[in-house]
Amino acid sequence: MIKRIAPIFALLLGLMGMLSTANAVRHAPAFAEGLRIEGLAGSTRTENRAAMYTRSDYLMQTGAGFVNADAYSFATIEAPDEIASPEVVAERARRGAELLTEAVSRDPSNAHTWFVYAQALAATGRPEAAFAALGRSRALSPTMPRLAYLRSWVLWGLLQGAEFLPMEASRLSGYREIYAAERDLARTATPEEHLPPPLAAAATIPSRAPVPATAEADPFGAIPATPALPADADPEATASDLHLLALDLAVADPGAAAIAFARAAVRGHERSAYYLGQLYETADGVPYNLHLARAWYAAASMPEEEQRLEEVAEPATAAAPTPPRLLSAARTGDGAVELVWTSDASGGASFLVEVFAEDGSPVASEELSLSALRLDIPSDPLAWRVTALQGDVRAPSDLQTIPAAALQ
Repeated sequence: MIKRIAPIFALLLGLMGMLSTANAVRHAPAFAEGLRIEGLAGSTRTENRAAMYTRSDYLMQTGAGFVNADAYSFATIEAPDEIASPEVVAERARRGAELLTEAVSRDPSNAHTWFVYAQALAATGRPEAAFAALGRSRALSPTMPRLAYLRSWVLWGLLQGAEFLPMEASRLSGYREIYAAERDLARTATPEEHLPPPLAAAATIPSRAPVPATAEADPFGAIPATPALPADADPEATASDLHLLALDLAVADPGAAAIAFARAAVRGHERSAYYLGQLYETADGVPYNLHLARAWYAAASMPEEEQRLEEVAEPATAAAPTPPRLLSAARTGDGAVELVWTSDASGGASFLVEVFAEDGSPVASEELSLSALRLDIPSDPLAWRVTALQGDVRAPSDLQTIPAAALQ
């Protein structure tokens, strides 16, 4: 019996191997011309030839070329004694960040990719997201001196102007401690004269004053309207359409991308939920909030989600929640309402969403841990608010009206 079925098993294994090889070839830029991207020097090939066989490595190598253009000298760009114009530098950084955003989404466990992504974020004016990306790189590879050396230089550059960022003093102090640790590790393999200089003593930076809880608003009074965002979303957009729009917006307008991801996620798009978790973990377009990062990772129900939940520890509960910030309220043609809000790291661990009719009577009320909600409401809602909850402490947002236009 075994002798009869052994050839069948061998044939099946052979077929599986052929299918696996065909799939690898189909997704490798070395073989799939449609996956190739024109890099900084005008070529679609990478300096590291091995990267041609892995899509994520290919994106990382090509994106790194744009981000680090000043370190190269090609006849197709600037001569050694020339300096690119500010417009050219900005466009290169934008293109590099776009490629690296996709690279980290395809391979979130690559410490070097997260480091180069941090460079791109810093180059495109997103320092807090760059700090978070460097933290992810360090968590993935905490003991490699060479990578610590590279990260220390980026950290040093970010910390030069960090005291002017709207950042809590405790977080800034933590970044300074990380810089010192990275520099110490780099010193084990790099001469002192090649390291970034030690930081000067930290200046006294006052913490931001806590935002006071908003008083109860009169539903009959004149209240502001919440915009329906993203502004350029098609009125008939599907969840997949919103996801693709978010990817397009990710570099130029990460805040709008976060809203598009949230709206796609509440319609069941799992990849959007996962990417939104990444945005909250790296403070890209939204506040740094590990509560929401974990909540959106859990909502993704994807293989990568389990790994992220293991690596992103549940943060300590803040002393008191702060009022959420309402971002978008959009009606759909089928009578549903899509609501998106955000909260900073000191926000509550859960949220109470309330929707009111035109006469001020409550239409819907739901408590959840996410930062977006789709409600099927038969009546015509007028206003909404979100309250951050933490034990017996409540921090409500102001009431805002819901636009009348469908979806937009």
